[in-house]
Order: sequence, then structure tokens, then C-alpha cells
Amino acid sequence: FRLSHSEALTVGHNALRAHGKGVQAIRAAARHPAQVGFAPAGFPVIPATESEPDVEAARRAMDAAQAAGVSRFLLMSANGVKADGTAYQRSKYMAEQYLATTELDWTVFRPSVLFGDPRGRMEFASRLLRDIVRSPLPAPLFFDGLLPLDAGGFRMSPVHVNDVAAVFVRALDMPETVGRIFGLCGPAALAWKDILQIIARAAGTTKRALPAPVLPLKALAMLLEQYAFFPITRDQLTMLMEGNTCDEPGAFRIFALEPVAFNEANLAYLRGDPRPRPEGRAAGGVQ
Repeated sequence: FRLSHSEALTVGHNALRAHGKGVQAIRAAARHPAQVGFAPAGFPVIPATESEPDVEAARRAMDAAQAAGVSRFLLMSANGVKADGTAYQRSKYMAEQYLATTELDWTVFRPSVLFGDPRGRMEFASRLLRDIVRSPLPAPLFFDGLLPLDAGGFRMSPVHVNDVAAVFVRALDMPETVGRIFGLCGPAALAWKDILQIIARAAGTTKRALPAPVLPLKALAMLLEQYAFFPITRDQLTMLMEGNTCDEPGAFRIFALEPVAFNEANLAYLRGDPRPRPEGRAAGGVQ
């Protein structure tokens, strides 16, 4: 069966309240300091795609929140959104703009690429491991123009999913974050070529890499991106080459958090190694 937007928001609201009461009870009764973990099970993403129906669905979700009497609204957008960007970037930007016109007490978060144990699913690092590092072909070091002067040099700041979750939780008790937009990036801006090698080492392997001009690949994508077998679209290439870092890397300090580094130790899940918490966990509070 399907729930209406207002019913879904009511369910989520009550679930969060129940979780909060449970945390309070655990901490009150614990003989030792309790650390409360984040166990992702599922969440709505709005807009789900860049299509106009999904953008309209995002607007309806915000309207339903107001109609249901919800006052606080946290939106996970994406780093790099803009009015004149790709379809994906525009859709996220339009959702942000509409949210700003509502009477909700809103906060927007724009995370960079997310990493962290996907528990059998795919995220940034595990997808690159599968599609590039374990491919028999050399890893592509994309570059613009004719000469590979800085092949693979565009930068990203992968951010751990637990850190993003912790920020969401803390923002609920921080009224000073209302009406603000926060970029969420990891502690380092890493070059694409270095990211691939970090993933390879974390998985216990090595990977050769070669410069790859992006222009002919975009031309090929124009013809083949409509087919499922083709691994990348023109818009994805555009966003990849733009990089994914934050202009103001200090957002985590506002939330008294120390973001987890993107390194071999914190990518141990790529080998299937169990690790209860990533090294360099957020300082204090929710873990």
C-alpha cells in the first residue's frame, strides 16, 4: 500500500520521537557512557530524479509537511547544485529554492560524495572498486583539452555517511542552523587519481591508470548513454570534471564534529573486514 505525503511525514516524525525517547532512556539508565549508532534502513530522497514530476513531488512533500503541522524540515541536497548546471544539479537547486519560500524552519545540507560501509549495497568507493579498480582496463584519468597536463587532477572531498547522519541529528537541537545551507565535505580535497589508488590499496590490490581525454568520451556518451550497458552519461562526466569540494570546509566545526578521513583504514569494508567504527570518529555526542 502507499501512504500519502502527510501520513509518511507523520510516520517519520513519530519514529524520530520514539528513537529520541529511547536514546534518552538508554543514556539515563546506562552504567557507562553510551554511544548511540546510526543504522540506515531506508529514507526518502527528494527530488528522486531530475524529472519534472519528481521535482513537483518534492514541492508537494514540503507543502504536506506544512499542512501536517511539521515545523522543522531538513533537506539533503547535493554539493555543487546550481541553476545553470546539469539536470540533476538544477533539480536539487529548484527544490532548495522552493523550500526557501515556505514557512518551514528549514536547513539544507549539501554533502560531497558519500562513503561508508554500504552493507551489501553500493556507494561511492564500492562502486569505483567494482567498475574501475577491478576492471581489466586501466583506470581512466580524465582530462579536458588536448594535452594530459593535469590528468585525473580534479578533486573531491568524500564525506563519511555517519558524519552526515550526525549533523542531521545535531541540527534538530540547533535553532541557529535554521535558514542556512551547509556544504558537508570530508577533511581533505583528494585528486581523482589519488582516490582510485586509495581504494585499490584498501581492497588489497593495485591499479594502473592512463590519461583519458573527456571530449571524445562525451561524444560517445551522446550516442550511447541511453543504453544501460554504457557506464556514464554526459552530465555525469561534466559533474565529475567539476570536482566536488567545499568552498567553506569548516561546516563540521559548527556542529562540533571531526569528519572521518577517506583512507585505507576507514575503507576496510572494501575487503569485507568488520570494523565497528571508522577511525577518527566524530568528536563527542552521537556516534
